[in-house]
Amino acid sequence: MTEIFINNKLIDLNSLTVDGVNSYDYPDFTDAYIATGYYEDGTSIEDSDLDSLADMNPDLVNALANGVSL
Repeated sequence: MTEIFINNKLIDLNSLTVDGVNSYDYPDFTDAYIATGYYEDGTSIEDSDLDSLADMNPDLVNALANGVSL
């Protein structure tokens, strides 16, 4: 996976967690969303920025929901 920036800050992709993952929705997980995450400098990502991150990277959300290692 390539590096992803929000607000000119590098995202720590390994810190991202997803919620809304329901087995009946496999493999699409349309209700999944990024619940928490941190920038590389350790600061938490605001909810609105998590929403933007998910909107700009739907494949990332799906990969996390499917348990793919980044």
